[in-house]
Amino acid sequence: MPKARAITIHRHFIEPGTDWNTEDFNFSDVLSAQGSSGDALSITPNFRAGAAPENAVGGGNLVDIFNAAAEWWERAILDDFDLTLNFGWAPLGGGTLAVHSLVAQEGTPNRETEGTIRFDNDGSSLWFLDPTPDQNEEYQTFTETTTTQLGGGDINIGRVYTDPVGDAIGRFDLLSLAKHEIGHALGLSRANRSFRAENMDFDIDVQAPRPFPGTEIPTRNGAHLTLNTSLMFPFFVTGERKLQSGIDILANAEISEFNNINLNPVHVPEPTSTPLILSLAMGVGTFVKRKSLKRQSGL
Repeated sequence: MPKARAITIHRHFIEPGTDWNTEDFNFSDVLSAQGSSGDALSITPNFRAGAAPENAVGGGNLVDIFNAAAEWWERAILDDFDLTLNFGWAPLGGGTLAVHSLVAQEGTPNRETEGTIRFDNDGSSLWFLDPTPDQNEEYQTFTETTTTQLGGGDINIGRVYTDPVGDAIGRFDLLSLAKHEIGHALGLSRANRSFRAENMDFDIDVQAPRPFPGTEIPTRNGAHLTLNTSLMFPFFVTGERKLQSGIDILANAEISEFNNINLNPVHVPEPTSTPLILSLAMGVGTFVKRKSLKRQSGL
């Protein structure tokens, strides 16, 4: 018997030849490059257009990677809701890696019900397409960052993989970008009426029944977070993979009034030989935990 799913995200790949007329959309949430189970949320994709750029490496494909990104969000948001996402490749130019456009929103609370996500394929964006998007073996160091500075208690604000090996070196991680753009569709969108109402004072004020009430999440650059370790920070660098942090999940939950959420939906492998390093960083009240994940050469 199939497992029950509460929140459903329909993913639609846009077929080659489809018109990508952006006048069909209200606003776009643009992400730019910066140098150097019984899931409740169920995201159904619609892959609708384009081919990967010829200079992409790794051997993976957009459909599998987008599905994996959607499933990460399904493990984080457990409310009953349906979302349709059309996605595909398109030439974007101008240093733009990816863009989300809101197509439809409705309901009480108001939420996006359909969106479109495009990933740049003009050759200017150097992509890593992970053939195993549910694993992170191409990155050797995992760093978690927490802070007490946002007013609601000690909360995770970053889960980041670095020190890439093999094809991931010097490349933008498509999986991270897919997670980021889906994050826009779940609330952090300039076209989203709920976001505009919440962001009038340029932050997201977390309230009960969501966890960490009293937290004030600062925003920037439209529908992004100011915290550079967060998934929803507006810039990405090569050789890095970002997971959803607690603050990313909490921000979307507050905007869209999701109440049943999991702020730690990820499993990170334990380090094999290097001890855990705990250090004070980024100002008083912010801590960084770093795990070096030793790999055998050639992996």
